[in-house]
Amino acid sequence: MDLTLNQAMTPNTVSPGGGAVTSWEIEPDVPNGLNFGSGNGTIWGTPTVLQTSPITYTIWANNSGGSSSTTVTITINDEIPSFYYSPDEFTFTKGVTISST
Repeated sequence: MDLTLNQAMTPNTVSPGGGAVTSWEIEPDVPNGLNFGSGNGTIWGTPTVLQTSPITYTIWANNSGGSSSTTVTITINDEIPSFYYSPDEFTFTKGVTISST
């Protein structure tokens, strides 16, 4: 999953097969701002820390018959910078120095 700092993610839900899942686990813990549902295996939230190098998380689905696992990789990139000029329209004269103020 490629996420953006301070932007809510679409909840990532699982599609289990086989027997009914009675509990879910994840290792390591998800980054600050994200949540992991131990009752349904869903990852959701708004990331509040950068994680520019991808980290792989292992998720286990458990029941009395045993467990099954899969992995999810999460990267959290910074927000794209935005800027504007005020005023946003300029008129310049050829050969005349432009002031920096």
